[in-house]
Amino acid sequence: MNYKEALAILEVDETMSSEEVRRAYRDLVDVWHPDRYVHNDRIKLKASEKLKQINRAYDLVQKHFKEKTHSSQQQSQSTKKQSQSSQQKTQSEKEESFVYVKCTHCQTTNRFPKDKPSDPNIKCGKCGKTLEDGRQAEEASRKADRKKRKKAKKNARKTKKSRVAVIIGFFSLVWGFIVVWEVSNNSYNTSDLASKPEKPLQEYVNNIPSTAKPTIEDLLEELEGINEKDKNIRATPYSGKIRYYTDRAIKASLTILTYSGTNYLVKLEDAATGRYIADIFLVGGYPAKVDIPSGRFKIKWASGTDWYGYGELFGPSTNCSVIQETFNFNETPQGFRGYRLTLEPAQHGNLNSVAIPISQF
Repeated sequence: MNYKEALAILEVDETMSSEEVRRAYRDLVDVWHPDRYVHNDRIKLKASEKLKQINRAYDLVQKHFKEKTHSSQQQSQSTKKQSQSSQQKTQSEKEESFVYVKCTHCQTTNRFPKDKPSDPNIKCGKCGKTLEDGRQAEEASRKADRKKRKKAKKNARKTKKSRVAVIIGFFSLVWGFIVVWEVSNNSYNTSDLASKPEKPLQEYVNNIPSTAKPTIEDLLEELEGINEKDKNIRATPYSGKIRYYTDRAIKASLTILTYSGTNYLVKLEDAATGRYIADIFLVGGYPAKVDIPSGRFKIKWASGTDWYGYGELFGPSTNCSVIQETFNFNETPQGFRGYRLTLEPAQHGNLNSVAIPISQF
């Protein structure tokens, strides 16, 4: 699926904003959600496939929006850096357009434009005495500094060449010593080598101890077994990822705590109509606080380890439960009511939950 196909599936175009695309996505989810067709298995199956396609298209479009935003930010930063560099360059050029002369009488530094004609009678801005003597001394000092830097560079180049020559000479001496030693050593052992008959290669091969190693067929068979087991397992979403299936205002909040070792998919249903409101994915051991619509809801959850996607949940090991109490996320004088929920079996917990089949999730 490419970007244009995703736009066509969501029934939007490239000129729409991210918020407009999100509203269109919610509308399509309301239309194609499988829970609306519980009395017709054929249409429910078709709706389920369509919803998967809509989710994939929405994820692709959202990824495009993120990449576009990131590119705009990088371009803005690049423009900002270029502007700063231009300002620094302008400031540097401005500074270089002046000459600084130190008064030999009061030690005050005076600044004059470079293109200003030399005036032997120019005065110090502080003490009022003539600066010509100071300007000449400053120029002589600059010339002496330039000569000193040139001499230092020339000496550094000579030192570098000398070091390279010493290193080359040292390695040449060592290499010559190694060659002489090998020649003398080989001449000493020549008679011994000639007196030993060459051992047939096949005899060495026959004497190599053999060990039982798996064949290529055994490895391929094992690999196929692993692929058959894991081909449906997918990467888990990030903890706290929420999907909305309603246009109600998002005003309340829900905090969910979990323990490591098990992942969860929490589902909110309208307590009166049974309508699918939202679902939240949680990675075990990572708490999440999410914003949810206001209303009165039933809370269900599915748990497991390996994630097979929103259609198959956690595969054959999926366990589903429902809390018998309802939760009122309604407005109070102090604001909208929120809840803190811990998903962990407890003997003295304040909520009663019962196991349900996956078909009722």
